[in-house]
Amino acid sequence: MHANRDSLHRDNPHHNRTCILNCLKDGANNVLCPVQFLLIVALRSGNTGGADSIEEALQVTRARSSKTIVWTHPERPVICSFQARGVALLPEKAANRTQISKTLAEGGLVAGVIASLASHDIRYGAARDTANLPGKIKGIATPAVAATLGHSMKSHEKGITAKYVGSMSTDTWTSRVEEDFQDPFGPQINETAPRHTKKRRFSGAEVTKLCQEQGLDPFDKKQRARASYADKQTKKREWIAATSAQSHEPIGATDSMSSESTFPSAAGGFTTPPSAISDDSDAIHEATNLERVLTACPDAVMTDTVEEAIFDQLVNAQPDAASEYSQLEFLKKFSTINISSNQSLSRPERQTKGVLDRITGNGRDELTFFKIACENAAHGCKYTHHLRYSIVVHESSCRKGAENSAST
Repeated sequence: MHANRDSLHRDNPHHNRTCILNCLKDGANNVLCPVQFLLIVALRSGNTGGADSIEEALQVTRARSSKTIVWTHPERPVICSFQARGVALLPEKAANRTQISKTLAEGGLVAGVIASLASHDIRYGAARDTANLPGKIKGIATPAVAATLGHSMKSHEKGITAKYVGSMSTDTWTSRVEEDFQDPFGPQINETAPRHTKKRRFSGAEVTKLCQEQGLDPFDKKQRARASYADKQTKKREWIAATSAQSHEPIGATDSMSSESTFPSAAGGFTTPPSAISDDSDAIHEATNLERVLTACPDAVMTDTVEEAIFDQLVNAQPDAASEYSQLEFLKKFSTINISSNQSLSRPERQTKGVLDRITGNGRDELTFFKIACENAAHGCKYTHHLRYSIVVHESSCRKGAENSAST
C-alpha cells in the first residue's frame, strides 16, 4: 500500500511511503483486517475487474501471472465521501477530514469511549502502540545505518539516510493487533454505562427555541445550524462527564447494572436491564423475538429491548458466531449485505436511478430497508415499517399500547 500525507508533493509518486499489510489469520480479528476491508470495498464498488463475488475475484487472481487482485479504478480513493443525507457513497470523491472525524467521534461514543475522538487520534494511537512493541522494527533508518554510509547526523535527521534505506519491511499493524497493548494513559472505556446514541433531528420549533436560548437569530440559516450543533456538543460533553464520573465510583456503588435479569435460554445468554421489561410474559415474548432475530426469521422484529440486548452482548465481547467467521465467510457477508435504514432514501420519490445505481449491483444483495418495530412490540404489537414517521403515526393510536396503559 502506498501512502502520501505530504500535501506539497501529493501527485509525486517518489514521495509515497510503501506500507506492508498482511491479512490477519485469526478470525476474531476480522474486523481489524485492512486487507479484508479493501477486498470488501473493491467488491462492493466494482473495483475487481468484473468479479461480483470473492470466489470470482480469487479465480481471476489465480489465472493472473502476478497472482494479485488489481484495483480496476486506481484513480478512485479508498475512503469515499458520503452523498448528502448519507444516502450513498461517492466512489470518485475522497472523504474529507471532517467526515472521518465525525464518523470516528460518533463511533467512539457509541462504543463507550469516554472522550471526544478526532481523526488525528488514530496517529497518536499508532505512535503509542508502535513505541510499546517488543523487539526491534526492521527496515528503518537508524544512526547505525547512517554511520555505515558515512552520513552525518544532520543528513540522517534530514531523511537522506531514510531514502537510501527505502520502505519499512515490517508489518507493524499485525504486530500491534496481536500484541493488544493496553495503554494505562489512554482514553477510558466504560462498557456498562448507557451508550451515547445519536438523537433524532430537531423540529423547526425546537431549533427556534434553541436559537432564542443561545441568543442567535432564528431566521438565519447558519445560526440555526450553529444552535443545533452547540446543543448536541453540550449533550455530548454532559454524557462524557457523567460517564467519566460513574467509571470512578467504587465497585458496587451503583446497583442499576448489577441486578440485571436474563432472558430464558432461548435468548442465548443475552441480558437486559429489569426496567426494559414489565413482567415475565413480556420477557418470554422478547426472548422468543430475540431468537427469531438471531436466526433471521422473516417475522422477527427489532425492538428497543432486543437492540439493547444485542448491543450489550457485542460490547461485552462475548464469543459468538460472528467472531468465529472464517475469512471467506466474513468477506462474503460484508461484500453482499445491502440493508439501508436511511429515511431519506426510503421515500420512493427520492429513489432516482442515479442514486439506486450507487447502492446496488456489483454482487450486492437486492436493496432492502430496515424495519422499525412499534414501541409496543413487547406487548404483542406486530406493526413494523421502514419510515419512522409511519411508526410515530401508528404508535399514537396503537391498541396494544392503549391496552397496556389500561391494565397498569
